[in-house]
Amino acid sequence: MEQQATFIVRVYGVVVQDGCLLVSDEWYNGVKYTKLPGGGMEAGEGPADTLHREFMEEIGQEIAVLAPVHVHPEAVVSALKGGRNIVCLYFRAAFRARFSIDEWLRDARFEENMQRLYWVPLESVTEEMFSFPSEKGLAATLRTLEK
Repeated sequence: MEQQATFIVRVYGVVVQDGCLLVSDEWYNGVKYTKLPGGGMEAGEGPADTLHREFMEEIGQEIAVLAPVHVHPEAVVSALKGGRNIVCLYFRAAFRARFSIDEWLRDARFEENMQRLYWVPLESVTEEMFSFPSEKGLAATLRTLEK
């Protein structure tokens, strides 16, 4: 009997402000992962719902979900979640109000070393800066986004 594949859908926000891309360093089990902000889709959610929830949970900010940017075309198997297949979706998103990392850090309520946000100039985005294959494959596209 053929085993049915189990999928995890991850949705990420591609946020550009003043010519810079918002990037997140997150720690999981003591290992740092560099990625775009976002996370896993929960039951009953669509991609936009997931992004709204993730940005509120992680950053405490309302966003507008704009156009889809990328669907990772290759199979990605999760090293963290029992070998399940991961489907990665990327959407342009924008903060509803101007976002300041300094203000976010001042007001943030998170455990030390759990997440760090920072801006990277679009022309400085490289494959090497990202931890996951889906973002590595997106790096060239990110450099060409409108500022």
